[in-house]
Amino acid sequence: MAAAQRARWAKVKGQKATPMTARKSTMSPVESNIHYPTDRSLLNDGARVLTRTMQQIEQRAGGLKRKVRDRKRSVRKRVIAMAHASRHKGPEGEQKRKREYRQLLRLTRQILNDSKRVLKESEGWPAHRRRGVRGLGERLEAMAEQVRRVVRQTKARIFAGVTKFPDKLVSLFEPHTEIIRKGKAGKPNEFGKLVQLQEAENQIITYYEGFEERPADQTLLLPAMAAQQRRLGRGFRR
Repeated sequence: MAAAQRARWAKVKGQKATPMTARKSTMSPVESNIHYPTDRSLLNDGARVLTRTMQQIEQRAGGLKRKVRDRKRSVRKRVIAMAHASRHKGPEGEQKRKREYRQLLRLTRQILNDSKRVLKESEGWPAHRRRGVRGLGERLEAMAEQVRRVVRQTKARIFAGVTKFPDKLVSLFEPHTEIIRKGKAGKPNEFGKLVQLQEAENQIITYYEGFEERPADQTLLLPAMAAQQRRLGRGFRR
């Protein structure tokens, strides 16, 4: 996409037209296509994907030493129970939520132990049998590691009160997603990535850049001015 943008920009610069003046540079969130993240929804997602992947490995391999146990229904019951418990306020409601989370975490750890067992068993298979489930095994291993991250951050928030957990995971399917706090009244938190957009007249985008991590605002001005100077031959207009 960047190469195509440069090619189009070179074509525009070669045409004789009224010189454009840089108008503004803004940071805009690009939201990920995810559901609103909560600890219980992430644990539910993890249980569902891990169980389904193990079942696929079991089916493709022609069986395992121990049949994969399906705990998805038990997990869903705990998630629903937590939704009901969240309606209760005060110390009693808090105790109910913690009790449900302990049970949900116990179920999640059991599923993680199952995934570890399946991966270990597959390592001892003949090469031709391993090849048939290699992709599923890699998916299972990667997802198990992400679910372990969710378990750690859930324990920290629910039982230790740590809300600012480092490298917090808000989606198992879009793990690069970050929490973007813009301070909007109706939508204080957004989930995705920040993109810097620079505009000229008539809302023409002259430059854009995506960021893996949110940059400090004071580091953006000088590079933005230099980019506009290169493309338009002039800087921002007051």
